[in-house]
Amino acid sequence: RDFHREPGTFRGRLAQQHRAAQCVEAVAARSAELLEAYADADGSRAEEIADAGGRRAFPAFYEALRDLREYHRRHPGLEAAQPSEREEQFLASEPLPDFTGDELGGKYLDLADLWQRWRGLKVKGASDLEYGEYLDRFADFGALPRSVRMRKAFRDYAAALKDYLQGFLARTQPVAAFSRREAEWQEAFQEAWEAGAFGPEAAAMEAGAGGGE
Repeated sequence: RDFHREPGTFRGRLAQQHRAAQCVEAVAARSAELLEAYADADGSRAEEIADAGGRRAFPAFYEALRDLREYHRRHPGLEAAQPSEREEQFLASEPLPDFTGDELGGKYLDLADLWQRWRGLKVKGASDLEYGEYLDRFADFGALPRSVRMRKAFRDYAAALKDYLQGFLARTQPVAAFSRREAEWQEAFQEAWEAGAFGPEAAAMEAGAGGGE
């Protein structure tokens, strides 16, 4: 019923997506529980089925009834929540993740910390790069000299950038199948790598192109 209406705000649409993600996770968790129950590793399910159809059918029934009565005796006044009540409470919830002030509830990236790390890479002109200019080129690794890309500081920067962007996408698009897309990107990269797109020959061509400018 949640998707029968279109929220009128970005916050509402984001909350709706996170509710959908919670539903998917709940279904997956329940499916895992059912698979484990049907696997019956401890044999309890087979024992219960045998009791229900054998000589112990009536004793097992009355034992379960006694346990049920004892449970309600220890928890008087306990009422089961109605499905409609649970649904209303769930639809009214806003399971939103945390965002920084600059992210404005998930509308914008906040790359201020990564900008500072970029400026510390000791690249010509990087220390004078304004934040707005950095946003235009933060993912353009090809513009950096190969000597810079081989540094540990750059690898740490690239890993931090990847972690932030993955986390931002998970917070703002929780139902998107990014794991499948990432697998496709990894496969494309592997094919390019095996084709020599990142090998010594490519580096030599890059160095030659840079020297001719």
